[in-house]
Amino acid sequence: MYPGTCRAGVSDCARPAGVRWRVPAGVVEVDDRVFGSRRQDIAAAVGDLLLRRADGAWAYQLAVVVDDAAMAITDVVRGADLIDSTPRQVWLQRALGLPTPAYAHVPIVVGADGRKLGKRDGAPELTTLRHSGVDPRRVVAVLARSCGLVPQGVVEITPQALVSQFSMETVTRRTRGQIEDLIEDRIEAHAIAEPNDETHERGV
Repeated sequence: MYPGTCRAGVSDCARPAGVRWRVPAGVVEVDDRVFGSRRQDIAAAVGDLLLRRADGAWAYQLAVVVDDAAMAITDVVRGADLIDSTPRQVWLQRALGLPTPAYAHVPIVVGADGRKLGKRDGAPELTTLRHSGVDPRRVVAVLARSCGLVPQGVVEITPQALVSQFSMETVTRRTRGQIEDLIEDRIEAHAIAEPNDETHERGV
């Protein structure tokens, strides 16, 4: 949270300074299509919003708001790890007189420790699964099951089939189970560990 160090003026003129928008007290409410109503007192939660960083680069919150408006975005679907940014962006949209798109935040895939999966944390890569001979339809099915897009019994599905039956109302607020467990239990057990025809014929 920004403590308001330079709210009354730059404290050190010799150092480059960022530019912030002074945020008044008050609650911003956003209706999310997955998580429902979300409320945030921006002034209390984060303080004055950064618009331009000290290095001259435009800050993310302002950049995404202007970019969405410039591209006439009507619907934003993104990971739930960004849901706290939405009230700030809606506040900026209203302050700048820009339209507010509809928002839907979907659950992100997490590891056993509850953290978002990433290569640096040893998460399985699609390339590794592909080289291991995993059927892409099984990978899609694992991901679709984890957020409620298909019933738990579905073990294979194509992206095209998902698109044709997609409904935002089926998306859950959290992933069902840990993705590593799903990959190990639902993919490796059925694909990597499954013998191919040549191996089966040799009796290996």
